[in-house]
Amino acid sequence: MKATAACAFAAVSAIGVALAQAGVAPAVLAQAYRPAPSDSVARPPDLIGMARANHRTTHVTLQIPARQSHVTEIAVRSGSLSMTLQSIEITFADGSQRRIAIDDTLRPGHASRAIPVDSQRTVRTVSIVKRPGLMPGETVIQLLGRVVPAPETRPSLR
Repeated sequence: MKATAACAFAAVSAIGVALAQAGVAPAVLAQAYRPAPSDSVARPPDLIGMARANHRTTHVTLQIPARQSHVTEIAVRSGSLSMTLQSIEITFADGSQRRIAIDDTLRPGHASRAIPVDSQRTVRTVSIVKRPGLMPGETVIQLLGRVVPAPETRPSLR
């Protein structure tokens, strides 16, 4: 991989030198080479839903929009207050449920570990169960996830 990158850089450098000798401005040279986006770079998770909660709230249920109902993983991010997650319950379109024990304290602005979800199934709701906090106040709880396109349900016409 490193040898391929070095060869590509050498080729771009040679092209840059040739263009510079031809009188092309350096600003144009800087714009000429743009590396292609790599699939190996993970994109950040999408914001699927959010809810406001105070320090006494113990249960939050989020309805998942249809366009974001197929995810490969989900996580919970705390807002301005730390919170202790106890569990997450995922309800699928067929009525089945999956409960995942978390038992983790999230500092303000931090997210839980990613929880894998079967992307072939449609997620309807996600219920978050947390312990009441000691510090009074209100915060925003965010549900993050990696959204994927819905699987094809009809046979293709090819």
